[in-house]
Amino acid sequence: MRFFLLTIFVFLLLAEVLQASPHFKLRRGGHLERVHRQALSDWKRAHHRSRRHRHRHKRRRHGRDEAQRRIDHITDEIDGYVRPRFGRSVA
Repeated sequence: MRFFLLTIFVFLLLAEVLQASPHFKLRRGGHLERVHRQALSDWKRAHHRSRRHRHRHKRRRHGRDEAQRRIDHITDEIDGYVRPRFGRSVA
């Protein structure tokens, strides 16, 4: 019984170590993490709807087009940072 529990513990520990591989982590406070945080903030602002969203009538479509352009710009910026570091397989 002890051997069985020890084996399970070792497998769980090994799985956690492999999952937390430093190769895939962003260094805390590093440049890439700051870019990531800023991109998430920009993304939230681009998707934000006003309280009176349903009452804008004809202006509704224009706002959506502008938001799509902002989102495209954000994804282009992220690609500019991520692809040179991690290759084309990221997208």
